[in-house]
Amino acid sequence: MAQYHPRAPGGLPGRAGKIRGTLRRNPGALRYFWPDEVGPLVDELLALQPRPDAFFTASDRLAVGCLAALRQRRIGIPDDISLIGFTNLTVADMLSPSMSTVEQPAKEIGQEAVGRLLDLIEQKHRAAPPATLTIPTTMVVRESSSRPAVVV
Repeated sequence: MAQYHPRAPGGLPGRAGKIRGTLRRNPGALRYFWPDEVGPLVDELLALQPRPDAFFTASDRLAVGCLAALRQRRIGIPDDISLIGFTNLTVADMLSPSMSTVEQPAKEIGQEAVGRLLDLIEQKHRAAPPATLTIPTTMVVRESSSRPAVVV
């Protein structure tokens, strides 16, 4: 699992091209870790000024690791920091708080990949250039990203 390191040279680039450039110049900016190893990264993020108001992870498994690390540090979710995962694991709605996530359409991705592979095997497309296909995702908003209303 990979995570872009927020303290890489150049801070948090806003565009993918800048991120790729930073990673080429500083391969150490890309860090690999597992859900049970996110504690030190959570500490780094919590030390930033201004402090982040949300974490968006590359997978729901990492979000569960963040959830545990934030609880250990007595950080309220979503009162202090919102938490959003990616993939929509079946347990995401059973967590407390239930976890907001981006639903990855795995079935559609698999069907498209198999279809393209079969086309190549059957030589329907000879040496066709690689193509990019965008398959829409869905944001599933649950309790982990709901901010309480501010009373003025």
